[in-house]
Amino acid sequence: NQVPTKDGYIFKGWADNKTKTTPDYTSSSIYSKDESITLYAVWSEVVASATVNGVTTNYDSVQNAINSLGTNKGTVTLIKGEIQESVTVANGQDVTLDTAGKTLNSDGTTITNNGTLIIQGEGIINSENRAIMNSSNLTIKSTIKSNINGLNNTGKITVNDSTIETKGIGISNYGDFVFNSGSFVSEGRYTISNNKNITISGGTIENNYTGSEEYYTIICHNRYKINGTYACITNVNITGGLIKEPKKGSFAITTSNAYTNGTITVSGGIIESNGPGINNRKGKTNVSGGTI
Repeated sequence: NQVPTKDGYIFKGWADNKTKTTPDYTSSSIYSKDESITLYAVWSEVVASATVNGVTTNYDSVQNAINSLGTNKGTVTLIKGEIQESVTVANGQDVTLDTAGKTLNSDGTTITNNGTLIIQGEGIINSENRAIMNSSNLTIKSTIKSNINGLNNTGKITVNDSTIETKGIGISNYGDFVFNSGSFVSEGRYTISNNKNITISGGTIENNYTGSEEYYTIICHNRYKINGTYACITNVNITGGLIKEPKKGSFAITTSNAYTNGTITVSGGIIESNGPGINNRKGKTNVSGGTI
């Protein structure tokens, strides 16, 4: 009845061989052989904790910690310094992920969010492919890094006091993207590939692509068909912040072609470009404030 303890580890059970990582016996197991046996404790390293209703429990994976919340609103805190894992927040879940100075990394999509998710803390969400796929409600208050593309959004993403750095496209946006503060820098052709609505009220959004192809800080695409014709309505609303395009001849904000409709509205902030600041080929452009 006495459960062994070891700092930083979770007791899984007992094994008949000290090299085993899966227990042969747990607290409910019965040993019925009429002979002596030596049992060895099986441990798994604590990776994350889950806190719900004031009770904190340790888990050996971030996904197990997320799953333990069910539909209860709770906080998952990263404990291990470097974690290699892809995780999913399910529809109906309400999770705060505290990176707590740690790194959550994967070779594919690191986080898939289908619920309500807040990412906060001084740690890093990192990916060798895409950092986050979001289809619901996501708030970012942490650091996001990706060696290819950063974010894919079909829901709503709100960014506050965050650092986002990507080697590929920063975000492919098919929903609502709100950037309030922080730094967003991409080395891909586009920092923001917009197919619906973006609002920028502060912070810095910059493109540092060094290739030979055309590239832009914000590009509005034509990804939807209306009555069989591409006629994308993409809206950009800028009330503050700095949008920076350093390459000579490139646009800070552009629409991809004459099929891309919608409105670019500038009432504040700074648009800084070594080429035209705004290139709108079909939709409306309203400028009532700010600096270009």
